[in-house]
Amino acid sequence: MKIASSDLFDLIKRLRNKDIDKFVRHETEALQQVKLLDVLRNQKEYSESEALKQFDGKLQPSQLSTLKYELYNKLIDFLRFNDQHKNDSQRVFSYLGRAKVLKDRGLHVQAKKQLDKASKLCEKANLISEDLLVIDAKRELSIVTSDLDGKSELVDVLSKKALDNLAELQDWMKMLELYDLLFMAGKSRFIDMKNKEIKGYVKTLQNIDPSSFGVRTSILFNQTLAMGFMKMNEPQKVKTHLTEVCRLYESNKIVFENNIDDYIKVRINILSAEVLNKSTDYRLELSEVLKLVKKSYKKNPSYNLLHKEIRLYVLLSMYYVINGAYKEGLETVLLAEKIAEKNDLFILALDRAILNFMKFRSYFGLADYSSALIYVNKILDAGNKVVRPDIINFARVAFLIVQYELGNYEELNHYLNSARRYYSKRNEFVKVESLTIKLLRSLINDKSDHLKSISTFQSNLKEMKNTNLESVLFLYFDFDKWIGQVLASRKNR
Repeated sequence: MKIASSDLFDLIKRLRNKDIDKFVRHETEALQQVKLLDVLRNQKEYSESEALKQFDGKLQPSQLSTLKYELYNKLIDFLRFNDQHKNDSQRVFSYLGRAKVLKDRGLHVQAKKQLDKASKLCEKANLISEDLLVIDAKRELSIVTSDLDGKSELVDVLSKKALDNLAELQDWMKMLELYDLLFMAGKSRFIDMKNKEIKGYVKTLQNIDPSSFGVRTSILFNQTLAMGFMKMNEPQKVKTHLTEVCRLYESNKIVFENNIDDYIKVRINILSAEVLNKSTDYRLELSEVLKLVKKSYKKNPSYNLLHKEIRLYVLLSMYYVINGAYKEGLETVLLAEKIAEKNDLFILALDRAILNFMKFRSYFGLADYSSALIYVNKILDAGNKVVRPDIINFARVAFLIVQYELGNYEELNHYLNSARRYYSKRNEFVKVESLTIKLLRSLINDKSDHLKSISTFQSNLKEMKNTNLESVLFLYFDFDKWIGQVLASRKNR
């Protein structure tokens, strides 16, 4: 029965004031629960001992544990059954629950009305798996009652509908499997293997005819292809398929309203493709999506929408940084960080790592290498378990580059050896990492031909830009600009 100590506190901190006020008005008899809600609502950090003090010694720790458990579940149920928070899937389950209550009391005609409502909603919202449950409930009702006409005919109709739904569900599961396989292939750090696997899955998808798919399966089909092309660094094809996803959402009002979070995510991914495509200006589109996020957040605040708002500011910061406007990039990412701090409990370690990464990029561009090092270290301190592998691996290379710019050559020699052991042990080298380590080792060695090493590195940069799965790394860091600065510095010595 005991819940984790801070679960209730975390939940309360994510409620809107009007949600809490409505809950309090509803729970007029639960005085202790309402008082506990008010106590935790006013705490900045969770403290069980401070909460107990507010009850003037009338509540024991064991009683507080029970009270927390009861309040936690009441709040969850309140959010679940509050119409403002319901989606179509939840409404279907609500109809199913009502139908069962009515059927068990012999009110079969009333039960059928609830199931008919559920069926219509499933059809409008294209809820395949939920519709199968409704079909099964109708079948059970047809068996126990004699009030319904054409029982045999009904069972035949339900069986055909179930088979049709199962066929669509099978298509959906096939797409879902390809999506997961493609996603996992993209995590590989073995470039040749990754390239082969991703191209194989994309080819499989391109050989599929999606004309018979339902809306949800068509959306997943295009999203999967877009992800494949994103990993192959073909942004124009990414944009083509994501634009089709938007069209599919917009063509079905129910699906659109029921999946507004997913729709916004697709719009943001199109903006990400614009970054990959080095679009000259996508700020107008970004501004429109940001307005949509804020409008949706006002209706229903959620971590997902807050995450999207921060991601939009990160994309804007990336736009500035890519175009050399480092000051504006820093100001934008600081704004995103301010939003994150204001809603601390909503932000995961990965979001913080991305914010820190953009701060590193901005400070490095401004030649404030000491500040850049601070934020690279924050990414590395977060660790592999919470930060994306591509970011954490590149952060290790960024750490080495910053150490070089700070002139910490003696320590850098040790760090280079450590980095080589790290990557070699995990078979995680990609060419840009290997070449950067080799170049830095040459630059801190007085006996090396530095100009020759720089020239070799520049030649390899051109080659890497023509390799789809390598060239995406140039979004992380402007290698061309950096090596140009290194070259100019060496020539002036």
